[in-house]
Amino acid sequence: MSLRRFFAAVEPFLQGAVGVDAFLSQAGPSPSPEEDLAFYPSLVAFDQQRILAELCPMVRRLVDQTDGLEWRSLVREFVAAVPPAHWSVPGVGEQLADWLATRREAHPDQPVALEALADLYWSRFTVRTAPDNEGPGIGQRVLLRHYQVDVLGHERHLRDEGPPPDDRPRTLIVFRHWDTLGVRNQVARLSSLAVLAQLAGHTLAGPLAALPAAELEQESARLIARGVLPG
Repeated sequence: MSLRRFFAAVEPFLQGAVGVDAFLSQAGPSPSPEEDLAFYPSLVAFDQQRILAELCPMVRRLVDQTDGLEWRSLVREFVAAVPPAHWSVPGVGEQLADWLATRREAHPDQPVALEALADLYWSRFTVRTAPDNEGPGIGQRVLLRHYQVDVLGHERHLRDEGPPPDDRPRTLIVFRHWDTLGVRNQVARLSSLAVLAQLAGHTLAGPLAALPAAELEQESARLIARGVLPG
């Protein structure tokens, strides 16, 4: 059997889509007892639940607090719809936010904060692992993310570190500090959007184009002082 055919047979087995007999009929005899083989899909499912819970801890907590949702079954549903294909282990969560947003169309009672938190956590992972290329790193070590809810307020509240969020939309800068390399986030100002847009090579339009040059210079200095941009 070729390696390609083996992986084609083992993937649905490890994802729990087919049983041991179906797997062996494709892969051929195994030196391991069937009861040992049967354990592997459970192990993979457990690891996927653990990895996503570690990547998105407050997503897991909000799921646990939401009637009608259960972490294990939600992860199983997600992985069945979006099989992992990322280069890293935490990459299993790359599409979680988009999948949750799509799922909410069919389940309108699902909290919007779930997809917002999932996106925030993935954005933090993205900037943490971004390459150290020259330049400001817009779109790599510096991301602009817009949320329909106060995602940082939800995170603090779920951690028992703050009051319930006001749930006004928020636009955040998620970034890896230029000096300390720590991952941070801050609420973006209109002038922040203008500075980052210019650095990304965009022509300012609308309200951004109306901002005074002095205000943009001041905001650029503030972003440098906060480690968003290199000095």
